[in-house]
Formats: sequence, C-alpha cells, structure tokens
Amino acid sequence: MFRVVDEILVEILRPYINMKPWVATSSNNIGMWNNMNGSELVNILCHKIQRFPRADCQVLEDIDDLIDKDMPAELKLQSEMAFEEEGEGIVREVEKDILDTLIHETARVLWF
Repeated sequence: MFRVVDEILVEILRPYINMKPWVATSSNNIGMWNNMNGSELVNILCHKIQRFPRADCQVLEDIDDLIDKDMPAELKLQSEMAFEEEGEGIVREVEKDILDTLIHETARVLWF
C-alpha cells in the first residue's frame, strides 16, 4: 500500500516540483502548487486509490497473486533462491537426524 501511495504522490507532484530552479517554469505550475493544500492532496490521493480495481482476497492464493504482481522480478528471484537455500538446509538437517538415529539404533542392536 505504501508503494502505491508513493507512486501516486510522485505522479501528482512531479509537475509541480522543480528540481532545477535555474530552468524557467510556467506560471501555471507555480500557481497550482501555491493553491494546493494538504487536504486537497489527500482528497486527490484517496480518489485515485479508490479507482483501483478491488481484489477479492478470500483465499491465501489471491493475496499471493497480488504480492507477485507488485513484487519486482529481481526480488522474486532472490526470494526463490532464499527459499531453495532454506529448503536445502532443512533437508540436510533431516538427513543428518535420520543418519544419526540409524547409527544409534544399529549400535544399540549390535551392543546388546
């Protein structure tokens, strides 16, 4: 949600913020900027957010789909790699536990 708000604010405010003051700006932009107050900006922001299509998030898969659409591809790849590494670590741990158990059972059978 914060990313959406940030993107909308950038879209709204970009024409009114002059990052190069030495470049002449049109008087319309300056006039609009001086007349806009915080509540007007919030109203514009709310109106734009309300126009977004609503998702029916009744199931976990719906939420996952929304996150996948919003997540950058590079971050998805990092998440998948981290998940694979974590999965491999869990598999190694389970293998070690099974091997330790088998060794102990074998030693107990041979010892008694």
